[in-house]
Amino acid sequence: NNKIPTILILLWLGITFIFRWRESPKPIYIADSLGIDIDVFLTITAIALSAIAYNSIYRLVYIVKYHVANQPTNRPTNHNLNTRSILYLFVIATIAISLFSHCSPIYPFQTWCDPNFFFTVGKSVINGVVPYRDLYEQKGPLLYFIHTLAATISYRTFIGVYLIEIIIAWFYLLISYKTISLFCINRKILIICAPLCMIAYSSIAFYMGDTAEEFCLPCIAYALFIGLKTIRNKQSISFSEAFFVGVTAACVLWIKFSLCGFYLGWIGYLLYVYFKCKWGIRIIPTFIYAIIGLITLSIPILIYFSYHDALYTMIETYFINNSTLYGDTSNSICTLLKNIFNSSVCNFVWLLIIAGIFVSKKHNCLIYFLSTLCCLLSAIYIRISFVYYAFILVAFAPV
Repeated sequence: NNKIPTILILLWLGITFIFRWRESPKPIYIADSLGIDIDVFLTITAIALSAIAYNSIYRLVYIVKYHVANQPTNRPTNHNLNTRSILYLFVIATIAISLFSHCSPIYPFQTWCDPNFFFTVGKSVINGVVPYRDLYEQKGPLLYFIHTLAATISYRTFIGVYLIEIIIAWFYLLISYKTISLFCINRKILIICAPLCMIAYSSIAFYMGDTAEEFCLPCIAYALFIGLKTIRNKQSISFSEAFFVGVTAACVLWIKFSLCGFYLGWIGYLLYVYFKCKWGIRIIPTFIYAIIGLITLSIPILIYFSYHDALYTMIETYFINNSTLYGDTSNSICTLLKNIFNSSVCNFVWLLIIAGIFVSKKHNCLIYFLSTLCCLLSAIYIRISFVYYAFILVAFAPV
C-alpha cells in the first residue's frame, strides 16, 4: 500500500541490475542478436522484471498477511506432500539450478577453480588415485566421492554434478516445505517455496555452484527442522529421526567439518528442552541412535582410507592442516566479527535470516534459532571469509 517506497526500491534494484550485467557477455550477446543497444536491452529487461516483481511481491505479502500471520502459533501441523507437490518442487529446483549453477548445460564452462579441483579428485578416484595420499586437496572426502559419482555419469562434463545439484536443491525444498508448515496451516505454502528457492540460489553466496556448503545445505536444514518440530509440537525426537540427524551430521563432518558447529547449538538447546519437558529418560537412547547414524556413514570412509594406507594422511590434511594452516590462525573475536560483517554486507540471504529472528521470537523458538545460528557462524567465520561461506545460512531462510 506504500507505493512510493516500493517504486524507489524497485528503481534501485533495476539500476543495480543494469550496472551489474552491463559488462557481462551473456546480455551483450542477446542484445547483439536482437540488434539493439545493450543499455536499451537491459533497461527494458529491468522494467519488465520490476513489473513482475511488484506483482509477485504483492501476492506474496497478501498470502503472508491474510493466510499465514493470522494462524494459531501453538497448533501442531503436519502437512504431507502429495505427488503433484513433490514434482512441483522438483521442477522449481531444476529451474533454479539450471539458471544459477555454472555446472548447468546452459553455461559452456564451469569457470570457477574449486569445482574443477573437486571434479579432478573425483575423477582420479575412478582411476585408482587415493585422495590426500596421491593428490592433495583439503576439502572433505565425501565431497570427492560425490564428484566420483558425478564422473561415472559424465566423465568429461559437469552434467553429473548438475544432476546431483538438482537432487540436493530438491531435498532442500522438501525440507523447507515441512519447516514452513510448522508455522503455517495454509495450503499455499508451495507458492512461498518458489521465491524462497529463487532468492536462495540467485544469491551471490551461491556463487557459481558446486560448493561444499551447497551439498551440506539439506543436512543442516533437516536437523534444524527436527529441532523446530520438537519445540513447536512439544514432541520428543523419534529414534528414526535421531538416526537420520546422525547421518546428516556425518555428511557435514566428511564434507566440511567446520559446519558441524551448528550441531553444538542444536544439541545444547535440545538438552535444555528435554530436561524442561521431563523427557530425561529418552536423552541417552536418542543420542545413541544419533551416534549410530554418525558411525554408519563414517565407517565406510574410514575403511577406504585404512585399506589404502592413507588414514593418517587424510586426518592430517583434512582436519589438522585445515585447522592450523588455513586463514587467520589468531582465532580472535575481532577476526570473527570482521568476517561476519564482510559476509553480511553482500548477501541478500541475511535479510531472510533477520526476518527469521522475528518469526522465531513470535513462535517461542528464538533461543533455539539464535543458538544454532551463532554456533554455526562462530565455526565457519573464526578464521577466514569467502562470499560462498554464507550459502549454508540458507538453511535458516524457511523460518
